[in-house]
Amino acid sequence: MQMVIKNLEDLLLLSNYIKKNYWHHKIFCFWGDLGVGKTQLIKFLIPQCKVTSPSFALLNIYEDKYWHFDLYKKDAVPLWEMEELGFNSLWETPDSKCFIEWSENLSFSIDALHIKFAYDTTNSDYRHIKIKENTPHE
Repeated sequence: MQMVIKNLEDLLLLSNYIKKNYWHHKIFCFWGDLGVGKTQLIKFLIPQCKVTSPSFALLNIYEDKYWHFDLYKKDAVPLWEMEELGFNSLWETPDSKCFIEWSENLSFSIDALHIKFAYDTTNSDYRHIKIKENTPHE
């Protein structure tokens, strides 16, 4: 699926679409440049939580069931490093969700909902969004 996001209202509509059609996924991977809207989409997906970017801590956990990784400052993150952060604990809570920003910095493939953001080349206020299930974008 592909779409163009023109404003925050469109991003909110996208979050509702994701919750309606893709919320069965446990892991959500976010791809894209700095400031493109990844954290804002997560805020819309779990509005009951005070979502902040975990850039310095690498991981924030909200309500003991929403895991939010930010791999901005990491390169080629191996599975063992994610496991050291508690990645395997996700499966202990049946309704837990995992959001991974900068998932392109993982050194392994992961079955997830992959959401790729890109700036529009003609209008920097617009974002192109691609959603793909289970395999990363090329």
